[in-house]
Amino acid sequence: MLWTPPEPRTLEQMHRYETRYEILITVNGETERAGFTNRVNQHTLLNFARMYRDYILPLISDADPMQYSRQYGLTFGDKIRIHKSGRTERDCRTLDTETARQPQPQTQGTLL
Repeated sequence: MLWTPPEPRTLEQMHRYETRYEILITVNGETERAGFTNRVNQHTLLNFARMYRDYILPLISDADPMQYSRQYGLTFGDKIRIHKSGRTERDCRTLDTETARQPQPQTQGTLL
């Protein structure tokens, strides 16, 4: 992808604020985090499309239809999809933290 995916806020920063939901952009089967939002609706997904227009516009043509459904999100032809992941920002932070804490598998080798 052409951008650095935004990181979730820390648990302390999320305290006493509304829940935010993860928004993803899928291009040709490759998925990246676009950001987080309090609301997930057509207007919000269009705003994410506007934010990443420099990346999206070269990949679509005038013939590609734009469609919206609550289940699949916003789609541009069959190449690009902007949608919710079903995870909250807190879920993302917790899973990212747990993944970082997992011990790395040790490979067995011979000592020289």
